[in-house]
Order: sequence, then C-alpha cells, then structure tokens
Amino acid sequence: MHRVAFLLLLIFASSGCERGFPTAGSEPTIPEDEFVEAMAELRTATFRQEGGTLPVSERDEILRRRGLAPEDLVKFAEVHGPDVPFMFAVWARVDSAVVAASTPSPPGEADSPPPGDAPPGVAPPGAAVPGDGIER
Repeated sequence: MHRVAFLLLLIFASSGCERGFPTAGSEPTIPEDEFVEAMAELRTATFRQEGGTLPVSERDEILRRRGLAPEDLVKFAEVHGPDVPFMFAVWARVDSAVVAASTPSPPGEADSPPPGDAPPGVAPPGAAVPGDGIER
C-alpha cells in the first residue's frame, strides 16, 4: 500500500512539472466513486495490518473483488492529478470514508440518526432559527 501511495504522490508531484501527463479528464478513467471506494478500502485494510503494510496479495484481492487493477488507480491519478481542487476533494472523500469505516458506533446506537432527527446544534428542516429573519 505504501508503494501505491508513494506512486500516487509521485504522480501528483510530477504532474505539475511535466507536460507529458494528460490534462484533467482528457482520457477515460474509472468513475470517481469507484476510485474513492477502492482507495478507502485499501487504506482501511492497511491501517488494520500490523506494521502498516498491506501485502500485495491482499491489495490485489481487494481490487479484484471490485473489478479493478492497480493500473486503474494509477491512471485515475495521472489523468485527474493536474486538477488539484478536484483531487483535493477526492482525497477528502477517501479520508472521510476511512474515518467512517474506522469509527464504530457505540453499542445500541445506529450509524446515523433516525430520519427527522437532526444532530445536536442543527435545526431540523422547517424549524424556526432565531435571528434568521425567515418566517415559517
């Protein structure tokens, strides 16, 4: 996994310096959601490994189950790497998915609040919010 992360970092770093990389979105790649889900699963599996290194066989199995190859991830990074705001958002989604997968709910609590319940400090839809000037 560290090799994949290092390779992706190298691609991102060099994409701003070399004109040999395709421009963002110029070639077909796997969909963004597939990249995010695969990278999140790979990172989560890596964190669970003693020593923080994911065996290549496990990486390949995760990707095989998803119908992907390592080259699919690299191509996504090559094609979209020059679009820094896009890739920043993609990696933020990967990070969020890893955190969500790594944070178990306390016993007896659901992963998300029931429909209609708002998190603490957030007004439910249609509720009056003092000082907003909107009449409901």
